[in-house]
Amino acid sequence: MNKLLIPILFIGFILRVAYLDKFPIGLYSDEAVFGYNAYLLIQTGRDEYNRFWPVSLESFGDWKPPMQAWLAIPFVWVLGLNEYAVRLPSAILGTLTILIVYFLAKELLVAQTSDTDQRATLNAQRSMLKFQLSARNVQRTTYVPLLSAFLLAINPWHIFMSRMAMLVSIEVFFISLGILGLIKGLNHTVVPAQAGTYLNRFRIKSGMTMINWWWMISTISFGGAIYSYYGSRVTAPLLLCAFILIYFNKIKEKWRQLIIPLAVGGVILLPIIIQSLANPVILTGRARTTSVFFNDNVRLQLWDAHTKAGLRQVTPVISRFFDNKPYYYAKDILSRYWSHFSPVFLFFKGDSHPPFKISRLGYLHLIDLPFFLIGLWMLRRASEKDSASRFLIYYLLLSPFVASLTFLTPAANRSFNLVIPWTLITAFGLTIFLTAISANHVIPAKAGIYLNRFRVKHGMTIGIVLLYFVSLLIFFYSYVYLIPQELPHYWHYGRKELVNKLKPLLSQYDKIYLTNKGGPPYIFLSFYLPIKPSDFLSTVKRNPVINNLGWGHTDKILNVEIPREFDWNDVPKDPGALYIGYETEIPENEVKVIDRIYYPNGKTVYVIAKL
Repeated sequence: MNKLLIPILFIGFILRVAYLDKFPIGLYSDEAVFGYNAYLLIQTGRDEYNRFWPVSLESFGDWKPPMQAWLAIPFVWVLGLNEYAVRLPSAILGTLTILIVYFLAKELLVAQTSDTDQRATLNAQRSMLKFQLSARNVQRTTYVPLLSAFLLAINPWHIFMSRMAMLVSIEVFFISLGILGLIKGLNHTVVPAQAGTYLNRFRIKSGMTMINWWWMISTISFGGAIYSYYGSRVTAPLLLCAFILIYFNKIKEKWRQLIIPLAVGGVILLPIIIQSLANPVILTGRARTTSVFFNDNVRLQLWDAHTKAGLRQVTPVISRFFDNKPYYYAKDILSRYWSHFSPVFLFFKGDSHPPFKISRLGYLHLIDLPFFLIGLWMLRRASEKDSASRFLIYYLLLSPFVASLTFLTPAANRSFNLVIPWTLITAFGLTIFLTAISANHVIPAKAGIYLNRFRVKHGMTIGIVLLYFVSLLIFFYSYVYLIPQELPHYWHYGRKELVNKLKPLLSQYDKIYLTNKGGPPYIFLSFYLPIKPSDFLSTVKRNPVINNLGWGHTDKILNVEIPREFDWNDVPKDPGALYIGYETEIPENEVKVIDRIYYPNGKTVYVIAKL
């Protein structure tokens, strides 16, 4: 392992943990769910629905995978129930992902064959465009892992996601570790147990025990991904299929080594399988209500096409032949798929859905683009003979597939796996570029000519570093200043401040009417007070009605009433009650305002009032 990796990991760690309790600007409702359920599991071993160690958290009716809550348990136990404790697992695993990417680059982008001539030839194909190979240039390919780690450490998309306790932030760690285990396992040498050796009181015959520990790590990691995010229940099998397709001959030689990992995988997935038989939503979550097949977009397009065909007097048989569901759904899914490779999404506007939008920016450094294209072009050429290059391209193409099946696209969270192959390919392209400059093939510098005491190649290298630094500063300007000013509502800003204001008031009023806007109120009350498990279970009142998007509602917690729709004309008027409205929901000429909560930009979030 290169010693330069240590400062890279340190930089990545600092960028992910510094002021973690203050930025993002507020605690998103999903983060509060994971934190409070971790707190309940510590106290009682049961979740907010009083289920014993569930494999899915019902939450707001969206049935979240539980891994984020499980990982938060030791941190909540030690640090208490707060933002830092809830987000720290994501930040730590995000930092460890940098380390995984370093090793992935070594496996996928640096030739590993023992034969010197074969390695030189492959490295020439990968890193030199059409330039003559030299010993110095072969050595430079070893920089790919360090550049990969560094680029991920300063990647805005990865920093942004690693600083929040959301499902995808830890899924990417498990998926990338699973892939590393698969690749490393191909070259893992299993030492067969000798005759007469005993393991767990069972006699092992020579050659019968074939434990490939890298494939065991891969199995456990993919299992962790499946318990982390619903999308991985599609992504992981697709990546496994790609791996089998590309490396089939090598896998066939090691088929005995698959037996134990497959058995362990079955044991890991058994709780989900058993509980899903009784309640299928545990397996699928909100997949039905977020799917393109649930949305009316394609159905409306078909209706419009058939209507226009009728006006043109086209027979229904012909109209339905050309304007049919399979074609329209395929076109819709393909369009959504390619939207995740759009420069507008990646570099300029990003995701418009909360809380994944970065003000006025996309998710990647614009300087990445030329190096990514160089790397992709060279990988495509190498993929004809190189399995690792071919697998990396599959990794890139499969990453946004799950997101394309939903109608909320482009989606920064569902396509987050894209950040790993993007970083690897960009680092590869950057290495090719720097290697070419070093060999004086791109911009030759005449002997004796210097620019600010550096040769041209040094100037270009420094220029690239400065561009990345400036791009990173722009990201943090948006993250630290623009998001709090322009998008605080995306992060449910004000809920914490509201609960702090309510703490002394809860005992002074028999009933409090609280708006449902600005994030589900019950979970923030539960998180920030915090509400004891016994008080929570005895006072919570769930609404049995689930809306058409699959969302449930909590009507009451403690003495706080939470109308599903806070309409001032319909809310009961009680002189002894306290009322809390969102922005302008409460007409101030009809009440006495006790206090207000403000956004960082000075606008009102909540009004606390009484009659």
